[in-house]
Amino acid sequence: MTWLIDALALAAAAWVAEPIRFHEPLSLLAAVVLISLANALVRPIVVRFVIRYAVLTFGLLSLLINGLMIGLVATVLPGFEVGSFLVAFLVSLYLAVVNLLLGLVLDLDWSDSYYRQVVLELVRRERHRTGETRPGVVFVQVDGLSEPLLRFAIRTGNASHLSSWVRGGSHRIARWDVLLPSQTSASQAGILHGNNDDIPAFRWFEKSSGRLLVSNRPADAAEIERRVSSGAGLLVHGGSSVTNLLSGDASRSVLTNSTLLGVRGVRSRDFFGFFADPSTVFRTLALSVMELLREFNEARRQRLRELEPRIARAWPFPMLRVAACVLLRDVSVGLVLEDMYRGVPVIYVDLVGYDEVAHHAGPERPESLDAVAEVDRQIGIIARAAGSAPRPYHVVVLSDHGQSQGATFRQRFGRTLDELVRELMAGEPEVLAATSDVEGWGHVNTVLTQMAGGEGRGARMARRRLRTRGEDAPDALDQTPGPVDLEAAPARQAGREVGDQDVVVAASGNLANVYFTGLPGRATWEAIGVAHPGLVEALASHPGVGLVLVRSERDGPVVLGGGGMRRLGDGHVTGTDPLVAFGPLAEASLRRLDGFSTVGDLVVVSLLDPLTSEVAAFEELVGSHGGLGGAQTEAFILFPSSFPAPEQPIVGAPALHGVLVGWLRDLGLRGTATGERA
Repeated sequence: MTWLIDALALAAAAWVAEPIRFHEPLSLLAAVVLISLANALVRPIVVRFVIRYAVLTFGLLSLLINGLMIGLVATVLPGFEVGSFLVAFLVSLYLAVVNLLLGLVLDLDWSDSYYRQVVLELVRRERHRTGETRPGVVFVQVDGLSEPLLRFAIRTGNASHLSSWVRGGSHRIARWDVLLPSQTSASQAGILHGNNDDIPAFRWFEKSSGRLLVSNRPADAAEIERRVSSGAGLLVHGGSSVTNLLSGDASRSVLTNSTLLGVRGVRSRDFFGFFADPSTVFRTLALSVMELLREFNEARRQRLRELEPRIARAWPFPMLRVAACVLLRDVSVGLVLEDMYRGVPVIYVDLVGYDEVAHHAGPERPESLDAVAEVDRQIGIIARAAGSAPRPYHVVVLSDHGQSQGATFRQRFGRTLDELVRELMAGEPEVLAATSDVEGWGHVNTVLTQMAGGEGRGARMARRRLRTRGEDAPDALDQTPGPVDLEAAPARQAGREVGDQDVVVAASGNLANVYFTGLPGRATWEAIGVAHPGLVEALASHPGVGLVLVRSERDGPVVLGGGGMRRLGDGHVTGTDPLVAFGPLAEASLRRLDGFSTVGDLVVVSLLDPLTSEVAAFEELVGSHGGLGGAQTEAFILFPSSFPAPEQPIVGAPALHGVLVGWLRDLGLRGTATGERA
């Protein structure tokens, strides 16, 4: 079928383009056959040698290689002429467009092409290595999708594959509650390693070293994993980590932040399968353009409708959306398929597209639900591949947190939190802010850093690219201890060094840790009151602040609100309970956070609107997570009905880790609790 389509397309091209010539119909058919053979036999060899450049150009080089194959056939086949390499390249582009459009018209699944070009070859080459009858498990993390919104998507048809599983009885849904901080690095540390202590936010300041840690910065992710890992993570004993922050002690980690700097650059086999297929590469490039146009249209629609709350979806977000929703998605799913056909026992992949769109559009907006539908389709591709993999696979779908919507703190009150702190202290000392959007840039940095860690010209190209992106993007390769993305308020000059009398405000969604560098250790309410009289009380009474957590010399950890105070030690409330709006787990969550050695001297959580359940993020994101309020702490796990259901409510990521490890033991993929050897 494909050969016939290509033959008709080439005949049409020869009819309208003079440089393309066939002397007889037999030459046309021979050209199509030889082009297909060249792409199947010669092209993979060429791609393997230049794979690093193919990744760096996001597949453009792959299309050039396809043109080279057409030019090669024109050279060796009498009766077939293309005139020049440029014409050969245009022919390859033309054929790719024809196949893409035909696929869209006929609603063909791109995985058919992937199976034909790559996966079937993997089956032939790798099947003899396993012979394994024990089922493996693929864990698919849908980043940022809350349990209530998953159920809504199932009802509305935005998650058709997951809906069919649940309605058919093959899978069940359970909620798990995310404790503070409700963000990916803390959740993945708990899920993958069973320990997420001392991770107070996505980014935080450590007084002892004067260092700002950012969870998706490779050097910092490696340090986080070093602290939380016992060497017996979820993916130990042959597992694979794909596009995660932490590795779970996997034997193979690709596009995983914590291991990016520990390997000598990218390995050809990590990306070969994806870039070996020209139709897959071109499809990804075409969908990237479509995603970009979709973003422009959806942002314009929000403006025309004067939709509130909303934020400016300005550049570079459209590019970051393409990276998360198309490029990283397609590469990630391709890597998972290859792992499955190699018989890898346990695979964990994070699909980040929904989270990225929801941050800028709102978690329940139409474009965000469309992103859920696309993630659902990718899960369907993975489930379909399980049917022909060399070992059976169970698919478990889960989220690391949810998201909560709301106008930002700056939109509501005309100033950022760090600017408010500076005003309340009358401008002294200097207030430094870590409030920029680093999460979206992290996806781009991950790919570039994977490439730049090695040697050779391709790695040097990636390193130059990282160094020349400017101040808008945090440098993924920077391993220096200095807080490179702190900014002075209100001047906001990036790269400001921290002084010994400064205040650092590190925001993660609607939660912020505030550090007073001039006060040693964990500063108490009393010590802060001496240095900055009335500051704590003024913050707690601000209409945009829901609560302030601070340690008291007399009362221990206390939570302050505009109308009252709650002691976390004994639960005693004076005035109005500041936790009443934040749910039954807020007290335990804050008490645990207070016990972290890295927590801020103050922890500030924004308001929670009781009518809309909306929050006020301290970052410029309309959908946020990291703190309390709304659906950001309501995550889910969707698992096969044959698995035993959790006996107790799942509270916290380490508790979820225990459930997952128990399932792996039941499947024979883990040893006993004492032996831990499968």
